[in-house]
Amino acid sequence: MTHVIQRQIERSGTTQQSIAITALTTKSNVSMMMKGERNISSDTYRALATNSNDGVFVTDTLNEFSDGFSTPAHSDRVYYDHPGLVKQQLIKEMKEAINALEHCDFLKRPEFMSREEKEEIVRTMTECEDVLFQGQMFLNTTCKHIKKNQRDLTKAFEQKLKMERRI
Repeated sequence: MTHVIQRQIERSGTTQQSIAITALTTKSNVSMMMKGERNISSDTYRALATNSNDGVFVTDTLNEFSDGFSTPAHSDRVYYDHPGLVKQQLIKEMKEAINALEHCDFLKRPEFMSREEKEEIVRTMTECEDVLFQGQMFLNTTCKHIKKNQRDLTKAFEQKLKMERRI
């Protein structure tokens, strides 16, 4: 947790005192936690995670508290549901789907496929579903970020297609 607190101070310019207020403790306790002289209680973790409005700090705190079983924040520069982070996740999912598609063999009829070949097709399908899900997340977060209605964007795209067809 020492590095999470230190990174929060460097990233956001916050002070030990403001972290202490968020953690419902004293500035000297925060200082001792940062030096590794004091263990952090589960109540302190809980207070840091629930009282902070900083998504990156909350995510990193939860990752520390869960001993690595939750996902850390992707980036220190942007908040966790920023379209840039969703875009990176979408690119990752697309690469995984492309890899699965390249290694999947669709040449046989289903009745002649082995169990392993069918499982590979199912895995490929789930990778493609991940792309669809992450793509929708990207559209939702980007529209929210730029304050645009997704239906208006769809209408504009459909009008563009109609004009291109006429030409």
